[in-house]
Amino acid sequence: MTQAKQNVVYIESSREINHETGEIKRESISQAVRVGKEPPYIKMYIGSICMLRGVPKGAQDTLLAVLRKLDYEGYITLSKRYRLQCCEELGIKEQSFRNNLSNLCKKGILKNVGRNDYMADPNLFARGEWKDIVEQRANFTMTVNFENGKEPVIETEKVQYTEQNLAL
Repeated sequence: MTQAKQNVVYIESSREINHETGEIKRESISQAVRVGKEPPYIKMYIGSICMLRGVPKGAQDTLLAVLRKLDYEGYITLSKRYRLQCCEELGIKEQSFRNNLSNLCKKGILKNVGRNDYMADPNLFARGEWKDIVEQRANFTMTVNFENGKEPVIETEKVQYTEQNLAL
C-alpha cells in the first residue's frame, strides 16, 4: 500500500504551563511530512483500462459519463437527474445504466459506498493535488486473485485513514 517511507520534515512541540502551580495547561505536538513527488505516468485511455479489466463496451460509455462527476475526494455522486441525463445521452434505459454501474463495481473500477455514491479506484482515476491522491490511494485497497487459470477476481476495499497508513 505504501510506496516509500514517510519523511518527517520537522516536529514542533509546545507547552502552556501555569507558572504558579507548574501545571501543564495545554500541550501540542505537530509534525510536517514530505509527500513524495508524483510518479511518472503516461496517458491511458478508458477503453484500454476497461479492456484489461474485461468491461463490456456499454459499461465503458457509462464509466466515461460518470467520471465527469469525479470530485477532488475521489467520489462520484449521481443524482437522479444526472442518471437520467446520462441514459438519454447514451441511449439506454435506466436499468441498463444501473447494470453498467454494477459491472464497473464488480470489475474493481468503482466501489459503491452509499446510495448513488461511488468511489473511483484512485490508482486508475484521480483528480486534484498529488498529496490528496496519495491519501485516497492509502484508503483504497485492491486485490486481484488469479485462480487456476480462471478470470481474475478483483476485490476492492475502502480502508480507514490513519497517519500510519499514509506513508510516502
